[in-house]
Amino acid sequence: MDRRTVMVGFAIAGSGVLTATAAQLGAESPLIAAFAKTLSAHDIDGFAALFAEDYVNHQVSAAAPKPTPGASAKRATVSFFGARVKGMPDLSVAFEVSLASGDMAAASFVYTGTHGGEYFGVAPTGKSLRFTSCDIFRIRDGKIAEHWGGQQPEEPPNLSGRTEVDGPTDVIDRERTEANRTLVRTYRETVTCNSISQRDNSIPDFRGMLCIVNAVNELFDAIEAK
Repeated sequence: MDRRTVMVGFAIAGSGVLTATAAQLGAESPLIAAFAKTLSAHDIDGFAALFAEDYVNHQVSAAAPKPTPGASAKRATVSFFGARVKGMPDLSVAFEVSLASGDMAAASFVYTGTHGGEYFGVAPTGKSLRFTSCDIFRIRDGKIAEHWGGQQPEEPPNLSGRTEVDGPTDVIDRERTEANRTLVRTYRETVTCNSISQRDNSIPDFRGMLCIVNAVNELFDAIEAK
């Protein structure tokens, strides 16, 4: 079990959406793989079959508009992704990381393709598109029954040259381990716990989650120091 896996588990558990123990976080849901596979194959019928008839989509945004009157949430979602496939004829979908616990599953998806068809009223531009989404699903009887999520275009590299989807980083400055730990610890204490406690005492649940995160980080620091 690595630090990233444990931290993801505590973060999701702290949100109140997914209550998983650290021991359960290595699991993957076959529906996550099927979600990506059917869209990459442009198999809209297969994609539709992943959803329960009474599916509920809790995400309402420009990326997931409300269903038209008389249309179910399932039909709206299938129509939305069908339009995406038409607008991006070479659409490919992959997931970077996923986890599952009980009837809940979550994943970070990456969508890539070329804007070669009309895309929600926008004429083809021929531009390459790449964006990400983070999605949480509730599974019932082998079908997606509920969904929470958000998506955004992929951001350009940050000042260190990294992006949100380029995977693990090789460690090249181990001689700076202690200095880096001090830097991260100072940032954590100054920007998270201290600033929150000074600004707003009305969010004890979030502050408590940060304390758990801090405790886990301290535990890993102790383990790595041995």
